[in-house]
Amino acid sequence: MLQLVITKPYTSPSNPSIFHLDAVGITLLIVSTLIFPPAGLVIGGLALFSDQQDKQYSGKMLMLLGIFLSILEFGLFYIRLFL
Repeated sequence: MLQLVITKPYTSPSNPSIFHLDAVGITLLIVSTLIFPPAGLVIGGLALFSDQQDKQYSGKMLMLLGIFLSILEFGLFYIRLFL
């Protein structure tokens, strides 16, 4: 017989209010930043102020990716506008 088990894999068992990201969550944040760079800027800025080292690293990566893509998109827009 198949048994359905409902768990919360992204929360800490000792403190359910602490949210942990796994590789899939980080990947989805990177993809959302590639599509919409301000999302990476906001989420990365919030993650930079975390006490956990891995969240700070992820936040720094999202911030840099968001800034780079914003500059790239604005640059491509103005190049296309003036050519």
